[in-house]
Amino acid sequence: MVYDQFEVHDDYSTCYGDSLMSEVGRMETTEAMKLTHYDLGIKLGIIRLGYIMSDDSGAYPLLASLARIGWGGRVDDGYQCLPMVHVSDAVRAIIAIACTSSMQGIYNLTIPEMASMNELVKAFATSTSRSQRRLPKFIIRLLTGRAINLLEQNCKVVPRRLMEAGFSFNYSDVESIVRDLQSKSIGSRWLRRQS
Repeated sequence: MVYDQFEVHDDYSTCYGDSLMSEVGRMETTEAMKLTHYDLGIKLGIIRLGYIMSDDSGAYPLLASLARIGWGGRVDDGYQCLPMVHVSDAVRAIIAIACTSSMQGIYNLTIPEMASMNELVKAFATSTSRSQRRLPKFIIRLLTGRAINLLEQNCKVVPRRLMEAGFSFNYSDVESIVRDLQSKSIGSRWLRRQS
């Protein structure tokens, strides 16, 4: 995310972080917004994505695999917020922004609820019916490389403009995301065993 780790950010926030990714995001937004000063007939929609939660790619499959064996515990202190969104809601929102002429400008694409790492771990524990032990940081670093840095960041983001536009999330909280993705990953494992 482009935002800093201190404030609660909606789509109008201008409190950017100090990382390279934040700087690039700020510069891209500034340059893209210049297009609105010209009458080019171009609709401009800037989408700021949270972590896309999918059963077949990204951080979710690794975290879910660790949770299935009881090692899906928190990273760092667990209080850091993880701006996330279910892959199907992300696709639906992007289509809505692209196809609705009134939806222009910057849109945060995260679930409405600010979910912490602890809440994600609790959802994993509920879905697997196992308590989750905290995995030592060096092991997570071996498994994820530098991606652990993203899981340690605290970014509080809300999709204010999507909610104002009436967009309805099918998976609006961390529990519903984990419940859906766990059921899909269980089904895909069963299908692989059958073939």
